[in-house]
Amino acid sequence: MSTLPHPDFAANFGSLAQAGETPDHIREVFLHAPVAIALLTGPEHRFAFVNHRCVRLFGRNSAAEVLGKPVREALPELAGQPYFDLMDNVYRTGEHFIGNELLIPFDREGSGQTSEAYFNFIYQPTRDAHGKIEGMLATAIEVTEQVVAREAIRASEERYRVLYGALPVAAFVCDRDAVIQNYNSRAVELWGREPRVGVERHCGSMKLWLPNGTQLPHAQSPMIEVLRTGISARNIEVSIERPDGSRIPVIVNFCPLRDSCGEIAGVVTSFDDITERKQAEETLRQSVENTRFIMESMPQKVFTATAGGEVDYFNAQWMDYTGLTYEEIKDWGWMQFVHPEDVEETVRLWLHAIESGDPFQIEHRFRRADGEYRWHLSRASALRNAAGEIVMWTGSNTDIHDRILAEEALRKTEKLAVTGRLAASISHEINNPLEAVTNLIYLMKTETSIEDLQAYARQAEEELARISHVVTHTLRFHRQSTRATEERLSALLDSAVAVYQGRLKSSGTALHRDYRDPGTVLCFASELRQVFSNFIGNAYDATRLGGRIVLRTRPATDWKTGSSAIRVTIADSGHGMDKQTLKRLFEPFFTTKDIHGTGLGLWISADILKKHHATVRVRSRQTKSATPASTGKEVNSEAKDDNESGTVFSLVFPTFLSFP
Repeated sequence: MSTLPHPDFAANFGSLAQAGETPDHIREVFLHAPVAIALLTGPEHRFAFVNHRCVRLFGRNSAAEVLGKPVREALPELAGQPYFDLMDNVYRTGEHFIGNELLIPFDREGSGQTSEAYFNFIYQPTRDAHGKIEGMLATAIEVTEQVVAREAIRASEERYRVLYGALPVAAFVCDRDAVIQNYNSRAVELWGREPRVGVERHCGSMKLWLPNGTQLPHAQSPMIEVLRTGISARNIEVSIERPDGSRIPVIVNFCPLRDSCGEIAGVVTSFDDITERKQAEETLRQSVENTRFIMESMPQKVFTATAGGEVDYFNAQWMDYTGLTYEEIKDWGWMQFVHPEDVEETVRLWLHAIESGDPFQIEHRFRRADGEYRWHLSRASALRNAAGEIVMWTGSNTDIHDRILAEEALRKTEKLAVTGRLAASISHEINNPLEAVTNLIYLMKTETSIEDLQAYARQAEEELARISHVVTHTLRFHRQSTRATEERLSALLDSAVAVYQGRLKSSGTALHRDYRDPGTVLCFASELRQVFSNFIGNAYDATRLGGRIVLRTRPATDWKTGSSAIRVTIADSGHGMDKQTLKRLFEPFFTTKDIHGTGLGLWISADILKKHHATVRVRSRQTKSATPASTGKEVNSEAKDDNESGTVFSLVFPTFLSFP
C-alpha cells in the first residue's frame, strides 16, 4: 500500500511549484503518483496543482475543472463537512493535520449525488523563502476497501459472538493443548460454573461419567484423540457432574479446528442436555415392558406385524397353543397351523388388508399342539404415523370354538322348532284334504252311479294333488344345501309360503305376490327358505285374523358397492312393533311370543343373511297415530295407507356373490 509523504516534503514541493522550478521529470512523477496530491495557495485555498489520482478522486474529467479555483468553489459537495475548517486551521496555525480513515463524500459521477469513501490524508503547510505560510499540500490515499472489509469482518465476528452466545446447545473452544479459550452461556448453565479461560483444560465440568456409571478422567476424554488425529468424534454420551454433585446426561460432539496451513489448532466441542430424551426413553421402555407383560399375560393370542404383513411378534400363548417356536411361526410361518381349507381365504383377506389398510377379520381354524383344529376369531388393525402411513399391524386371535359349537346347537334347536311349526302347518294342510278323501271313498263305496263315482274320484284326485303340493314344498324346504346354486328369490319365497297357504286362507289373510326379480342369485337355497319362512311366519303371527301379507321382488342397487342387487320385501298389516322391540329384534333368545317362541329365528336369519352379504332393514308402525320406528334409513314400503299399522322387512341381495 502507498504511504503518505513526510510533512517536510510539503515545504520543498511547494517552493518549487510556486517558482515554476520543478523539473519536468519530477513533475511527471508527481502527476502519476499512486497518491492523490494537491497544492493549494492563499487563505482561499486555491488549487495550484493536482495530479491525475487527485482528479479521479474528485470525480472530475480534468485538472482544469479545479485549478485556480478556491476549494469551496471547486468542491461544493464538502460544504457542511469539517474539512474546510481544518484547512483554515492549518493555514492559520502552520500545524499539519493527519486524518485516518475519515469519511469524505465526493460527487465522483458529476451527477450531483455524492458517494461515500474513506481516506487517510495529510494537510501540510507550505512556506515561502522567508518562512511565511503561503499555502498547503494535501496528500490522500483512499482506504474504502480496507475499511469496508474490516467492518464486514467486525460485523461477522459480532454476529458470530451473538450466535455463539445464543446457541441452544452448549459449546466451547480449546486450543492445541486442550486449554479452554471461550465458551457460551449454555455451557455455563449446564456446567453450573464458569471455568477460567486460558487456565483450565478439557472441560468445565467437575467430573465426567460414562453411561455405565464409570468415571471418565478428563485426560482420557475423546477430545484428546480428536486433537491427535484430527478426526471428529460424534454423538458421545456421557454425564457431566456439577458443583452440587448432580449429574446431567449429555450428547457430545468434537470437531477439530485447523489453521491456515491445515494444522490442528484446537477443537470445538458442543454438547446438549438429553435428560428429557433419557426420561422419554425410560418411559417408553417401561411402557414397552408393561405392554409386553400385558400381552404375555392375556388369555388371548396376540401378534404384531410389519407394514408389509410379516409377523414379528407372537405372545407366549401362541407357542403354548401350537407347540412351535417363535422362529418356526414368525413372518409367514403361521400358515402351517391354519386349517388347509381356510388357508386360501385367510391369505386373501390378509393381503387385501395389507394393500388397502382396511381392518382384517376372519373366523378360521388353527391346529393345536395335539392336532385338534379349533375355531378362532382373528382381527388386526393398522397403526399409522402422523403422515397416515402404516407402520405396523396389531392383532388378536380369540378361541371361539366353544361358541361356534354352542351356536350350532342353537341352530339345531331352532331347526327343530321350525320343524315343529312346519309339522303343525303340514298337519293342518294335509289333514283337511285327507279327511275329504276319506269321506269321498266312503261315498264311492255306497254309490252305484258311474257318473257320481267319476265325480267323487275327480274330487279325491284334487285333494290328493293338494297333499302332493304340500309334501313337495316341504321336501324342498328341508333338503340341505351342500353348495351354492343359482336360484330365483321369487321361487324360494313361493316354496316358503306354500306351507302357510291353508292357514292364510282359513284366517282370512290376503296374500299378495308381486315378483319382478330380474334374474338369479348365487345362494344356499335351503338356508334362504329358512329365512323367508321365519319372516313369513312372523308376518302371519302378527296378522292372524284378516289383514294382508305382501311378497315382492324388485331390481335394486347394493349401496355399499354400487353393484346390481335384488330387493325382497315382506310386509304385513299386523299390529307392528315398538322402538324397544326393533332395537332387540335380532338378539338371540329375544321373543315377543312368550313360551311359543325360541327367540332364535331372526338371530339365525341375520347370520344367514350376513353370510350371503345381504342387508336387512325394518320399518314398523304400531298404531294408526304412531310414528314409524325404523332400524334403517330407508325401506321400500308397500302401497298402503300411511295410517295403517304393520311391518316391512326389506332384504337386499347382491347378484354377484362368491362362496368359498
